[in-house]
Amino acid sequence: MVEAPWLKRLRHHGDDVSVVIESEHGIETISAETVMSTFMVMGGVGPGSEGGYPVLHQAVTRYSWNGEVANGMTERSMPPGLIEP
Repeated sequence: MVEAPWLKRLRHHGDDVSVVIESEHGIETISAETVMSTFMVMGGVGPGSEGGYPVLHQAVTRYSWNGEVANGMTERSMPPGLIEP
């Protein structure tokens, strides 16, 4: 993994979750955008929300790679204090 889509804000759809990977075949970008999301937030987000459980994000995602398009899932989590309020 060269670049990963860190969870920085809570957006229900349209979040760029593209990834850049590297293998013996070179560096490839897989474009991706969330279509529909759900979040589990316990205790708020933003500065002052450092304690408690991480925020969980699950989404239906549309991926595009070398001209092929497919729907799949994205799951990410992040400590609540690192997410924009």
